[in-house]
Amino acid sequence: MTGRARSRTRATLWWLCGAGLALAVLATGFALLALARVHDTAETARTRTVPATVEVAAARAAVVSAYRGAVESIRDDAAPLTGPGEDYRGQIAAASQNLAQAAEDNVAGTPGSQLLRLIEGQLVAFSGSMEQAAAGVAGDGANPLAIADLWYAADLLHQSGAGILDQLDELRDGQRAELGTQLRDGAATLTGALWWTVPALLLFGLLLGALWYVNHRFRRGMCPEFVLSLLLLAVLVYAGSRAWAADADLRHARDLLDERTAVWEFRTWQTDAMGQRALRAVVDGHCSSERGECGPTALRWVRLMPLAPPLENPDDNRWLTTDSDQITRAFDVARGYGDHRWLILGSGLLVAIASTIGFQRRLNEYRYRS
Repeated sequence: MTGRARSRTRATLWWLCGAGLALAVLATGFALLALARVHDTAETARTRTVPATVEVAAARAAVVSAYRGAVESIRDDAAPLTGPGEDYRGQIAAASQNLAQAAEDNVAGTPGSQLLRLIEGQLVAFSGSMEQAAAGVAGDGANPLAIADLWYAADLLHQSGAGILDQLDELRDGQRAELGTQLRDGAATLTGALWWTVPALLLFGLLLGALWYVNHRFRRGMCPEFVLSLLLLAVLVYAGSRAWAADADLRHARDLLDERTAVWEFRTWQTDAMGQRALRAVVDGHCSSERGECGPTALRWVRLMPLAPPLENPDDNRWLTTDSDQITRAFDVARGYGDHRWLILGSGLLVAIASTIGFQRRLNEYRYRS
Protein backbone atom coordinates (compact mmCIF):
# COMPACT_ATOMS: atom_id res chain seq x y z
CA MET A 1 0.00 0.00 0.00
CA THR A 2 1.49 3.33 -1.00
CA GLY A 3 1.87 6.26 1.40
CA ARG A 4 -0.60 8.31 -0.59
CA ALA A 5 -3.25 5.57 -0.39
CA ARG A 6 -2.71 5.19 3.35
CA SER A 7 -2.99 8.97 3.80
CA ARG A 8 -6.18 9.06 1.73
CA THR A 9 -7.78 6.27 3.75
CA ARG A 10 -6.94 7.96 7.04
CA ALA A 11 -8.23 11.30 5.77
CA THR A 12 -11.44 9.68 4.56
CA LEU A 13 -12.08 8.08 7.94
CA TRP A 14 -11.39 11.34 9.76
CA TRP A 15 -13.65 13.24 7.36
CA LEU A 16 -16.47 10.73 7.78
CA CYS A 17 -16.07 10.86 11.56
CA GLY A 18 -16.15 14.65 11.69
CA ALA A 19 -19.04 14.95 9.23
CA GLY A 20 -21.03 12.33 11.11
CA LEU A 21 -20.48 14.11 14.39
CA ALA A 22 -21.49 17.49 12.92
CA LEU A 23 -24.63 16.07 11.30
CA ALA A 24 -25.62 14.34 14.54
CA VAL A 25 -25.27 17.61 16.45
CA LEU A 26 -27.27 19.54 13.82
CA ALA A 27 -30.06 16.96 13.63
CA THR A 28 -30.32 16.72 17.41
CA GLY A 29 -30.19 20.46 18.03
CA PHE A 30 -32.76 21.46 15.44
CA ALA A 31 -35.08 18.57 16.35
CA LEU A 32 -34.96 19.75 19.95
CA LEU A 33 -35.76 23.31 18.91
CA ALA A 34 -38.69 22.21 16.75
CA LEU A 35 -40.27 20.12 19.50
CA ALA A 36 -39.53 22.70 22.21
CA ARG A 37 -41.30 25.35 20.13
CA VAL A 38 -44.52 23.36 19.95
CA HIS A 39 -44.22 22.22 23.56
CA ASP A 40 -43.79 25.78 24.84
CA THR A 41 -46.91 26.79 22.91
CA ALA A 42 -48.85 23.90 24.43
CA GLU A 43 -47.54 24.78 27.90
CA THR A 44 -48.62 28.43 27.65
CA ALA A 45 -51.99 27.51 26.19
CA ARG A 46 -52.64 24.86 28.83
CA THR A 47 -51.55 26.88 31.87
CA ARG A 48 -52.75 30.39 30.94
CA THR A 49 -54.71 30.93 27.72
CA VAL A 50 -57.22 28.10 28.09
CA PRO A 51 -57.82 28.71 31.83
CA ALA A 52 -58.40 32.42 31.11
CA THR A 53 -60.91 31.57 28.37
CA VAL A 54 -62.75 29.10 30.59
CA GLU A 55 -62.76 31.52 33.53
CA VAL A 56 -64.29 34.27 31.41
CA ALA A 57 -66.97 31.84 30.21
CA ALA A 58 -67.61 30.77 33.80
CA ALA A 59 -67.92 34.39 34.91
CA ARG A 60 -70.40 35.04 32.13
CA ALA A 61 -72.48 32.00 33.08
CA ALA A 62 -72.41 32.96 36.77
CA VAL A 63 -73.48 36.58 36.31
CA VAL A 64 -76.30 35.57 33.95
CA SER A 65 -77.48 32.92 36.41
CA ALA A 66 -77.36 35.51 39.19
CA TYR A 67 -79.42 37.92 37.11
CA ARG A 68 -82.03 35.31 36.24
CA GLY A 69 -82.32 34.11 39.83
CA ALA A 70 -82.70 37.63 41.28
CA VAL A 71 -85.31 38.76 38.73
CA GLU A 72 -87.30 35.56 39.12
CA SER A 73 -87.17 36.04 42.91
CA ILE A 74 -88.67 39.51 42.52
CA ARG A 75 -91.24 38.26 40.00
CA ASP A 76 -92.34 35.46 42.32
CA ASP A 77 -92.60 37.82 45.32
CA ALA A 78 -89.83 35.94 47.14
CA ALA A 79 -87.58 39.00 47.40
CA PRO A 80 -89.38 40.47 50.46
CA LEU A 81 -88.39 37.32 52.36
CA THR A 82 -84.99 36.42 50.95
CA GLY A 83 -83.82 39.44 48.95
CA PRO A 84 -82.13 38.47 45.69
CA GLY A 85 -81.45 35.07 47.25
CA GLU A 86 -78.46 33.13 48.50
CA ASP A 87 -77.99 31.57 45.10
CA TYR A 88 -77.72 35.04 43.59
CA ARG A 89 -75.05 36.06 46.08
CA GLY A 90 -73.20 32.80 45.49
CA GLN A 91 -73.23 33.33 41.73
CA ILE A 92 -72.00 36.92 42.08
CA ALA A 93 -69.18 35.73 44.33
CA ALA A 94 -68.32 33.01 41.79
CA ALA A 95 -68.27 35.56 38.97
CA SER A 96 -65.95 37.83 40.98
CA GLN A 97 -63.66 34.91 41.76
CA ASN A 98 -63.56 33.84 38.12
CA LEU A 99 -62.69 37.37 37.01
CA ALA A 100 -59.91 37.55 39.59
CA GLN A 101 -58.48 34.28 38.33
CA ALA A 102 -58.83 35.43 34.73
CA ALA A 103 -56.80 38.52 35.63
CA GLU A 104 -53.95 36.26 36.78
CA ASP A 105 -54.07 34.12 33.62
CA ASN A 106 -54.83 36.94 31.17
CA VAL A 107 -52.77 36.70 27.97
CA ALA A 108 -54.50 39.55 26.12
CA GLY A 109 -52.07 42.13 27.48
CA THR A 110 -52.99 45.62 28.64
CA PRO A 111 -56.34 45.73 26.77
CA GLY A 112 -57.41 42.56 28.55
CA SER A 113 -56.36 43.92 31.95
CA GLN A 114 -58.26 47.15 31.33
CA LEU A 115 -61.38 45.23 30.31
CA LEU A 116 -61.18 43.11 33.43
CA ARG A 117 -61.00 46.19 35.68
CA LEU A 118 -63.96 47.73 33.83
CA ILE A 119 -66.03 44.56 34.14
CA GLU A 120 -65.24 44.24 37.85
CA GLY A 121 -66.46 47.80 38.40
CA GLN A 122 -69.61 47.15 36.38
CA LEU A 123 -70.26 43.98 38.35
CA VAL A 124 -70.11 45.94 41.62
CA ALA A 125 -72.61 48.46 40.23
CA PHE A 126 -74.84 45.67 38.92
CA SER A 127 -74.84 43.87 42.25
CA GLY A 128 -75.59 47.11 44.13
CA SER A 129 -78.55 47.95 41.88
CA MET A 130 -79.96 44.45 42.20
CA GLU A 131 -79.67 44.54 46.00
CA GLN A 132 -81.42 47.93 46.05
CA ALA A 133 -84.19 46.61 43.82
CA ALA A 134 -84.73 43.65 46.15
CA ALA A 135 -84.67 45.96 49.18
CA GLY A 136 -87.25 48.21 47.51
CA VAL A 137 -89.51 45.25 46.91
CA ALA A 138 -89.14 44.19 50.54
CA GLY A 139 -89.93 47.66 51.76
CA ASP A 140 -92.79 48.75 49.54
CA GLY A 141 -94.06 46.00 47.28
CA ALA A 142 -91.92 46.77 44.25
CA ASN A 143 -92.19 50.56 44.23
CA PRO A 144 -91.19 52.50 41.08
CA LEU A 145 -87.70 53.14 42.47
CA ALA A 146 -87.19 49.42 42.91
CA ILE A 147 -88.31 48.82 39.33
CA ALA A 148 -85.91 51.55 38.18
CA ASP A 149 -83.03 49.87 40.05
CA LEU A 150 -83.96 46.56 38.51
CA TRP A 151 -84.10 48.12 35.05
CA TYR A 152 -80.73 49.80 35.61
CA ALA A 153 -79.16 46.48 36.62
CA ALA A 154 -80.56 44.84 33.49
CA ASP A 155 -79.17 47.69 31.38
CA LEU A 156 -75.73 47.34 32.98
CA LEU A 157 -75.78 43.70 31.94
CA HIS A 158 -77.19 44.03 28.42
CA GLN A 159 -76.24 47.48 27.15
CA SER A 160 -75.09 47.07 23.56
CA GLY A 161 -71.31 47.42 23.21
CA ALA A 162 -70.79 48.57 26.80
CA GLY A 163 -72.70 46.14 29.01
CA ILE A 164 -71.13 43.43 31.13
CA LEU A 165 -72.03 40.67 28.69
CA ASP A 166 -70.58 42.44 25.66
CA GLN A 167 -67.44 43.32 27.60
CA LEU A 168 -67.06 39.69 28.64
CA ASP A 169 -67.51 38.65 25.02
CA GLU A 170 -64.78 41.09 23.97
CA LEU A 171 -62.50 39.74 26.70
CA ARG A 172 -63.18 36.15 25.61
CA ASP A 173 -62.49 37.04 21.98
CA GLY A 174 -59.19 38.61 23.02
CA GLN A 175 -58.10 35.44 24.79
CA ARG A 176 -59.11 33.26 21.85
CA ALA A 177 -57.34 35.56 19.39
CA GLU A 178 -54.18 35.26 21.47
CA LEU A 179 -54.54 31.48 21.42
CA GLY A 180 -54.75 31.60 17.63
CA THR A 181 -51.60 33.72 17.52
CA GLN A 182 -49.79 31.30 19.83
CA LEU A 183 -50.73 28.30 17.69
CA ARG A 184 -49.70 30.09 14.52
CA ASP A 185 -46.35 31.31 15.85
CA GLY A 186 -45.53 28.02 17.57
CA ALA A 187 -46.69 25.69 14.82
CA ALA A 188 -44.57 22.87 13.45
CA THR A 189 -43.59 24.16 10.02
CA LEU A 190 -42.05 22.53 6.96
CA THR A 191 -39.07 24.88 7.20
CA GLY A 192 -38.49 23.95 10.82
CA ALA A 193 -38.72 20.26 9.95
CA LEU A 194 -36.21 20.58 7.11
CA TRP A 195 -33.64 22.09 9.46
CA TRP A 196 -33.33 18.75 11.27
CA THR A 197 -34.60 16.17 8.78
CA VAL A 198 -32.03 17.13 6.12
CA PRO A 199 -29.06 16.59 8.49
CA ALA A 200 -30.70 13.37 9.69
CA LEU A 201 -31.09 12.09 6.12
CA LEU A 202 -27.52 13.08 5.29
CA LEU A 203 -26.32 11.30 8.40
CA PHE A 204 -28.32 8.23 7.41
CA GLY A 205 -26.64 8.25 4.01
CA LEU A 206 -23.23 8.84 5.59
CA LEU A 207 -23.62 5.88 7.95
CA LEU A 208 -24.71 3.60 5.10
CA GLY A 209 -21.76 4.85 3.08
CA ALA A 210 -19.47 4.23 6.04
CA LEU A 211 -20.72 0.66 6.30
CA TRP A 212 -20.02 0.08 2.63
CA TYR A 213 -16.62 1.77 2.84
CA VAL A 214 -15.51 -0.22 5.90
CA ASN A 215 -16.68 -3.45 4.31
CA HIS A 216 -14.94 -2.61 1.04
CA ARG A 217 -11.76 -1.22 2.55
CA PHE A 218 -11.26 -3.53 5.54
CA ARG A 219 -13.10 -6.62 4.25
CA ARG A 220 -15.41 -6.55 7.28
CA GLY A 221 -19.07 -7.39 7.59
CA MET A 222 -21.56 -5.26 9.47
CA CYS A 223 -19.85 -2.77 11.76
CA PRO A 224 -21.90 -2.96 15.02
CA GLU A 225 -21.27 0.69 15.97
CA PHE A 226 -22.64 1.95 12.65
CA VAL A 227 -25.63 -0.40 12.78
CA LEU A 228 -26.38 0.82 16.30
CA SER A 229 -26.02 4.41 15.11
CA LEU A 230 -28.58 3.77 12.35
CA LEU A 231 -31.05 2.33 14.85
CA LEU A 232 -30.54 5.25 17.22
CA LEU A 233 -30.96 7.68 14.35
CA ALA A 234 -34.33 6.08 13.60
CA VAL A 235 -35.29 6.72 17.25
CA LEU A 236 -34.21 10.35 16.91
CA VAL A 237 -36.30 10.79 13.75
CA TYR A 238 -39.32 9.26 15.48
CA ALA A 239 -38.94 11.52 18.52
CA GLY A 240 -38.43 14.59 16.34
CA SER A 241 -41.57 13.81 14.35
CA ARG A 242 -43.58 14.11 17.58
CA ALA A 243 -43.52 17.86 17.00
CA TRP A 244 -46.03 17.31 14.19
CA ALA A 245 -48.15 15.05 16.37
CA ALA A 246 -48.13 17.65 19.16
CA ASP A 247 -49.10 20.37 16.69
CA ALA A 248 -52.01 18.28 15.38
CA ASP A 249 -53.22 17.58 18.92
CA LEU A 250 -52.96 21.27 19.77
CA ARG A 251 -55.23 22.15 16.87
CA HIS A 252 -57.65 19.40 17.84
CA ALA A 253 -57.75 20.80 21.39
CA ARG A 254 -58.32 24.32 20.03
CA ASP A 255 -61.22 23.04 17.89
CA LEU A 256 -62.69 21.32 20.95
CA LEU A 257 -62.42 24.57 22.90
CA ASP A 258 -64.21 26.46 20.12
CA GLU A 259 -66.93 23.81 19.94
CA ARG A 260 -67.58 23.78 23.69
CA THR A 261 -67.42 27.57 23.90
CA ALA A 262 -70.23 27.78 21.36
CA VAL A 263 -72.29 25.41 23.50
CA TRP A 264 -71.56 27.51 26.63
CA GLU A 265 -72.64 30.66 24.84
CA PHE A 266 -75.91 29.10 23.70
CA ARG A 267 -76.70 27.78 27.16
CA THR A 268 -75.91 31.13 28.75
CA TRP A 269 -78.10 32.84 26.16
CA GLN A 270 -80.97 30.54 27.12
CA THR A 271 -80.50 31.37 30.81
CA ASP A 272 -80.37 35.07 30.02
CA ALA A 273 -83.58 34.82 28.00
CA MET A 274 -85.31 33.33 31.04
CA GLY A 275 -84.18 36.30 33.12
CA GLN A 276 -85.36 38.72 30.45
CA ARG A 277 -88.81 37.15 30.36
CA ALA A 278 -88.99 37.36 34.15
CA LEU A 279 -88.03 41.06 33.96
CA ARG A 280 -90.80 41.68 31.45
CA ALA A 281 -93.28 40.06 33.80
CA VAL A 282 -92.11 42.33 36.65
CA VAL A 283 -92.35 45.44 34.50
CA ASP A 284 -95.75 44.44 33.12
CA GLY A 285 -96.99 44.22 36.69
CA HIS A 286 -96.75 48.03 36.81
CA CYS A 287 -97.32 49.06 33.22
CA SER A 288 -98.06 47.37 29.90
CA SER A 289 -94.97 47.46 27.73
CA GLU A 290 -96.90 46.19 24.72
CA ARG A 291 -99.43 49.08 24.92
CA GLY A 292 -96.58 51.56 25.31
CA GLU A 293 -97.46 52.51 28.88
CA CYS A 294 -93.84 52.02 29.98
CA GLY A 295 -92.37 54.35 27.35
CA PRO A 296 -90.47 53.81 24.10
CA THR A 297 -87.38 52.34 25.76
CA ALA A 298 -89.34 49.48 27.32
CA LEU A 299 -91.22 48.91 24.06
CA ARG A 300 -87.97 48.68 22.11
CA TRP A 301 -86.52 46.34 24.72
CA VAL A 302 -89.56 44.02 24.48
CA ARG A 303 -89.20 43.84 20.70
CA LEU A 304 -85.53 42.90 21.03
CA MET A 305 -86.13 40.29 23.75
CA PRO A 306 -84.39 37.01 22.87
CA LEU A 307 -86.64 34.07 22.09
CA ALA A 308 -84.98 30.95 23.46
CA PRO A 309 -86.32 27.71 24.90
CA PRO A 310 -85.96 27.55 28.69
CA LEU A 311 -83.38 25.31 30.32
CA GLU A 312 -84.46 22.38 32.44
CA ASN A 313 -81.77 23.00 35.09
CA PRO A 314 -80.58 26.61 34.70
CA ASP A 315 -78.77 26.58 38.06
CA ASP A 316 -76.71 23.48 37.22
CA ASN A 317 -73.33 24.67 35.97
CA ARG A 318 -71.56 21.34 36.34
CA TRP A 319 -71.49 21.08 32.54
CA LEU A 320 -68.90 23.86 32.50
CA THR A 321 -66.61 21.95 34.85
CA THR A 322 -67.02 18.74 32.85
CA ASP A 323 -66.28 20.47 29.55
CA SER A 324 -63.30 22.38 30.92
CA ASP A 325 -61.82 19.14 32.27
CA GLN A 326 -62.19 17.56 28.84
CA ILE A 327 -60.50 20.53 27.18
CA THR A 328 -57.70 20.51 29.74
CA ARG A 329 -57.03 16.83 29.05
CA ALA A 330 -56.88 17.54 25.31
CA PHE A 331 -54.22 20.22 25.83
CA ASP A 332 -52.39 17.93 28.27
CA VAL A 333 -52.04 15.36 25.48
CA ALA A 334 -50.28 17.94 23.29
CA ARG A 335 -48.13 19.10 26.18
CA GLY A 336 -47.12 15.53 27.01
CA TYR A 337 -45.01 15.26 23.86
CA GLY A 338 -42.47 17.49 25.56
CA ASP A 339 -41.06 14.38 27.26
CA HIS A 340 -39.74 13.30 23.86
CA ARG A 341 -37.11 16.03 24.14
CA TRP A 342 -35.11 13.71 26.38
CA LEU A 343 -35.46 10.95 23.80
CA ILE A 344 -34.14 13.28 21.10
CA LEU A 345 -31.24 14.39 23.26
CA GLY A 346 -30.36 10.88 24.40
CA SER A 347 -30.59 9.23 20.99
CA GLY A 348 -28.69 12.07 19.31
CA LEU A 349 -25.92 11.90 21.88
CA LEU A 350 -25.67 8.13 21.53
CA VAL A 351 -25.60 8.38 17.73
CA ALA A 352 -22.63 10.76 17.98
CA ILE A 353 -20.84 8.52 20.51
CA ALA A 354 -21.48 5.24 18.69
CA SER A 355 -20.47 6.55 15.26
CA THR A 356 -17.35 8.23 16.67
CA ILE A 357 -16.33 5.00 18.41
CA GLY A 358 -16.88 3.10 15.16
CA PHE A 359 -14.65 5.44 13.19
CA GLN A 360 -12.00 5.51 15.92
CA ARG A 361 -11.87 1.72 15.98
CA ARG A 362 -11.40 1.64 12.21
CA LEU A 363 -8.66 4.28 12.49
CA ASN A 364 -6.88 2.27 15.18
CA GLU A 365 -7.22 -0.88 13.14
CA TYR A 366 -5.89 0.88 10.07
CA ARG A 367 -2.95 2.25 12.08
CA TYR A 368 -2.01 -1.24 13.30
CA ARG A 369 -2.28 -2.70 9.83
CA SER A 370 -0.12 -0.05 8.27
